[in-house]
Amino acid sequence: MDPSDPAAGRRGCRRALWILAVLLPLAFAARVFNANDGFARDGEVLIARNDASYHARRALYTFENFPRILWFDAYLAYPDGAPVPVPPLYDWTLAAVARGVGSTQRDFERVLAWSPPLLGALALLPVFFAGRRLGGPGVGVLAAGILALLPVHAEFSRLGNADHHAIVALVAACWLALIVRTTLGEERRRIAAVALRAAVMATMLLVWSGSVLLLVLAEGSALAAWVVRGGALPLRNQAFAAATATALVAPWVAVAPTPIGGPFSSTTLSWLHPLVLLGLAGVAAGLAALEGRRRSRDALERALRAGTLGLAIAGVLFTLLPLSTALAPGVRFVAGADRWGLGNVEQAPLFSGFGLSGSPLGPPHRHYGAFAYLIPFAPLALVPLLRDARRRAAAVALCAWTVVLGTLAVLQLRYGNEFAIPAAITFALGLDASARWIGGRVHPLRGREALVAVGVAGLLLAPAFPAYYQNRFGKVVRKLVAADPARLPLGPNDAVFRLMDELRRVTPETSGFLDAGRPEYGVLVRPSLGHVTSYRGRRATPASNFGPYLDPDKLSDAWAFYFGANSEAEALEILRRLDVRYLITEPDRPRRSGFVRRLHAGDGSAGADEPHFGHFRLVTESPVAGGVKASYKVFELVSGADIRIRAAPEASVRAEIALASPIGRRFRFRATARADARGDARLRVPYASTGNGAVSALGPYRIEVDGKSSELSVSEEDVRTGRTLWLEGPPGRASRPTGRMIRSASMDIDADSLERLVPDDLAAGDVTGRKTLTLHLDRYAFAARHAQPGRLLDVACGVGYGTRLLADRAAAVESAIGVDASAAAVAYATRRYADDRVRFEVGDAMQIEGDRRFDTIVSLETVEHLPEPGRFLTRLAGLLKPGGVLVASVPTTPSVDLNPHHLHDFTERSFRRLVEPTGLSEIDCYAQVQKVDVGRVLRRSEARLKEVRAGLPRYYAMHPAALVRRLLSTLRHGFANRYLTVAWRAPVRGHG
Repeated sequence: MDPSDPAAGRRGCRRALWILAVLLPLAFAARVFNANDGFARDGEVLIARNDASYHARRALYTFENFPRILWFDAYLAYPDGAPVPVPPLYDWTLAAVARGVGSTQRDFERVLAWSPPLLGALALLPVFFAGRRLGGPGVGVLAAGILALLPVHAEFSRLGNADHHAIVALVAACWLALIVRTTLGEERRRIAAVALRAAVMATMLLVWSGSVLLLVLAEGSALAAWVVRGGALPLRNQAFAAATATALVAPWVAVAPTPIGGPFSSTTLSWLHPLVLLGLAGVAAGLAALEGRRRSRDALERALRAGTLGLAIAGVLFTLLPLSTALAPGVRFVAGADRWGLGNVEQAPLFSGFGLSGSPLGPPHRHYGAFAYLIPFAPLALVPLLRDARRRAAAVALCAWTVVLGTLAVLQLRYGNEFAIPAAITFALGLDASARWIGGRVHPLRGREALVAVGVAGLLLAPAFPAYYQNRFGKVVRKLVAADPARLPLGPNDAVFRLMDELRRVTPETSGFLDAGRPEYGVLVRPSLGHVTSYRGRRATPASNFGPYLDPDKLSDAWAFYFGANSEAEALEILRRLDVRYLITEPDRPRRSGFVRRLHAGDGSAGADEPHFGHFRLVTESPVAGGVKASYKVFELVSGADIRIRAAPEASVRAEIALASPIGRRFRFRATARADARGDARLRVPYASTGNGAVSALGPYRIEVDGKSSELSVSEEDVRTGRTLWLEGPPGRASRPTGRMIRSASMDIDADSLERLVPDDLAAGDVTGRKTLTLHLDRYAFAARHAQPGRLLDVACGVGYGTRLLADRAAAVESAIGVDASAAAVAYATRRYADDRVRFEVGDAMQIEGDRRFDTIVSLETVEHLPEPGRFLTRLAGLLKPGGVLVASVPTTPSVDLNPHHLHDFTERSFRRLVEPTGLSEIDCYAQVQKVDVGRVLRRSEARLKEVRAGLPRYYAMHPAALVRRLLSTLRHGFANRYLTVAWRAPVRGHG
């Protein structure tokens, strides 16, 4: 059909519209029934676990808090949070539509899940109209048909994939159709035409972080078409459209926080976007003005004018603004030239999976059919249009889209979604031209050119059906028609969704998901599970699918944990930096670290010649294939109960407990140790033998020493606080605490422990105890000087003498509460130091109700004992009233090597850095020095020194970094311990 024949066009238009009416539901069905991971086994519609989950998380925030936008998300880059690196319009629109549909989250998720296939099907309309204008109704229908079944477009707009891809493709198709209309001379000086083009520009910039790429391509292709065609009217309309789009975009940028990449970031919405729009408007307006003064003679002169004016405007902008630095991340993003890009399937080259059955990409025809192998030759299909003077300008614009996006699609799979739009039109034009050529030479085919084109298109798409559609359609149908969905195998996506539901069930809820609060803890996951953890699991994560574009340091730590940590000490150090409480492991990951491999496979239990992990306990897991094998596991970071056992020197000691997980799997946790030369053995265990958590104990611990056994109950409090439990051998006898004991309210206090001072019971020869008590009293005196009028909290108050000192010396303190995890210490403190203003409670700061606020909080020599010191100090800061004071102290010389109760070494700088994220400001500090009698320590000449770590040479051999720290500290400070106490003040509301 000759597109220049109006009569022929009118005859074919009605038939084309009927065919288009059939193609639209076909395209919709292709996007619904290929989404096997869009349906749960019970038929529930699911949001995809990739970037779609983050769009759902952000849209849900607006849905619940309409019309507010989530600009800064505390669930990203935990614990710091981050500006959301995604433009807001798409998520905001989804939330607005969902509010019109219903008021429940299920209504919201239905809108999000069904929107992508609807948007994907609607993209057929502008593609049809662009194809019809370029080649007639038949070409328009063929282009729409190709797009309807092209797997790469169907994949990005499938059911449940609520990512931005579907809306980007639809807007790009509208943009291209408008440019084709303009270049064919069908545009008039009408406000509606300018407004529509401006709306398309603004919409693209407000829904896609990479929109600058399409902005430059689309409007650049329009300028290229003008170079071919000439005329001032298209330039004026282009300038007005760009200026109008600037006015639409600028208010959004103005209210948004400064993005991570700076005010001119090229990887998310920033002032760069309206700046580029203004630059395009300036180029178009300048060229229109030049055309008005003197009309250009030919295409070469127009090209020189456009190039000169464009370079001049760009030069001014680059001179005045730091655009070179701002554009560099965008260039790297487009090229995928970073470590994250190398590991991202979407950024892999199209032909990297060719012939490799194990490739996550699959063969190229899985995404395009046999059209994949024609992509390099696609521009040749436009040669007939380039020979047609009327359509030459439109062919130039379409060729620019095809070449640029086709090149990117071959280099990176993710650009296939945008390339699908010009590809469908270009391939349809090529098939139409080929069919005409064949029909003109083969007599039986004359008059049947349309059938030939459709048949060839079907043959080219055919390889995609077994490679892409067949398996997906089958899975969807089986899920929807299964009589008993529970008997179906649990696929990988189902396992992830079930895991996230379990994560929410077994872990405490956190603030900040739908409000302005800050999450109380984070969950470390492999970054590719970050978004689904944020949305479905409703838990904050340090690293996510955004990769290095939020916080590269946190991403590096996450990779180091999953693929680099080979010991519990290394893992604990990483988790301390990330300040997380839970972590998720999964099997069958290549290059997993030795620590993660052992933790997942053995639940932290001791293996042959491998130690157990005392700070990680399983809290839940997700099954596979209906069995009891765990696919994903959730572990909690705990202090672990510290079991001390008296046994024969060098005797082997083992603790074992039977456990059951939520999926019915039964397993045993084993901890092993060997007694030192003094007969002391130490086992740190992470599981309680009492309580009914998701992972439940099936009995007490069984302690075995040289073939003899006894039983021991470990409480949840023991595990969470790291309490020391003493057993005196041989096993089989009733277990009892050892050491010199003080009886108080029927509880025992070990007065000779390194970590417990009882002033009333200090022995005459206890030199270390008396020196330590003096230091403690001086710290409390410093804290008393900074105590504020009102309520005071003393965390880890011990036997209470410091709490009473604070109350006595700070007369303005109305009430003082001492909190300690030890019931024995609290009972003693209550009897010895309580009065009308001073009382004591059993507990810890992490469990204090959020509505209790204090004017002063003191916690001395506590932080070094805790697995999550940063989280602890953040919690204390959160309990302060505005203007309140926090006083805390730590040793600032190494202590972990000698004191087994300590988990962390600090310097003055590292201690202060823990408090920086809380927003508190330092007001005073107090340094102390304690000389150490090395001989007394090594000889253990005092009862209090019995807990000093034995076997130091072996410890240093296993922890060479600790030896280096000890040597450097000795060279700098001599044989002395140093301590730092710091007072910080909370900001007053409205003043910082």
